[in-house]
Amino acid sequence: MKKKNMLIGAMIGLLSAGMLSGCTMDTSRRAGQGYLGAAAAEEEEAEDPEKTGKEETEEIAEDDKTGLPENGDEEENDSGDTDQDGDDSDGDSDEDSDDGDSDSVPQTGIGRHIVIDPGHQEKANEGEEFIGPGAAKKKQKATVGSKGVVTETDEYELNLEIAFLLQEELEERGFEVILTRDTNDVDISNAERAQIANDIDPTAFIRIHADASSDPETSGIMTICQSEENPYNGYMFNESNRLSTCILDSTVEETGAKNLDVWWTDTMTGINWSTVPTCQIQVGYLSNAEDDTNLQDESYRRKIASGIAKGIDDYVTGNSGDTDDSDDA
Repeated sequence: MKKKNMLIGAMIGLLSAGMLSGCTMDTSRRAGQGYLGAAAAEEEEAEDPEKTGKEETEEIAEDDKTGLPENGDEEENDSGDTDQDGDDSDGDSDEDSDDGDSDSVPQTGIGRHIVIDPGHQEKANEGEEFIGPGAAKKKQKATVGSKGVVTETDEYELNLEIAFLLQEELEERGFEVILTRDTNDVDISNAERAQIANDIDPTAFIRIHADASSDPETSGIMTICQSEENPYNGYMFNESNRLSTCILDSTVEETGAKNLDVWWTDTMTGINWSTVPTCQIQVGYLSNAEDDTNLQDESYRRKIASGIAKGIDDYVTGNSGDTDDSDDA
């Protein structure tokens, strides 16, 4: 399937339809229950445990590492499953339609836009930018991310491959998809990536990242969004948290990975500058041999992409199958 990317400039000003208040959220999912690793925090910095309710882990939030983390990054990663046939075609399935799955792909995306940000880039930008509107603190603009402990795959490459798979999944569902980048050779800061999404005003802004930890045993998937007290965009907490919960639940179900919960933090530049529902997904730990190996497997990446897409379906439909046109941003 072709990896289609729409020019960002052409999309400016487009408005997407809004969302229902759907997905059941577990209020026990606190900022403190995730296991944020060094890679997860490239743009973020470790949040104050008192503010987030999260106990400090060995991992250092990427943005927390303003001194340029080894493998830090604030970006998110996602991978996906592509069903190349999806509009009501019962018997024709393109590549990979398992057991007639393509026949039942919901068309939840008609009239809606999704912006996907494949975290990181090939060359770091060591310049700094404010972590949010009116903030006093600054963080590094962009990093390269982590590297697989076994495969030595660079995170920025993994993130983009997963983004392409997710794009295919979403386009099958009728969504218009815009990527903040479609190549690794770019120079786009975290705040600039958020602004791309803000200008388009999509149904959701999905940030794809992988993680890393000083503990090689740490593994699993988590999602990240702002806290309700976020001074920059706390008003988006309910929608971002619901989106993050839906995506986490469905992706864990698809992959069988460990559920590391939703982490609420106000340290991520790419989240703080966003004015639309935002979810950063950490698809696995490149510092863990099993996660790293799984993330290089095409079928596993497709499961990730499928899980994210299904989570967006749940978010849009409120887990009930109906859609609504209420604007969310």
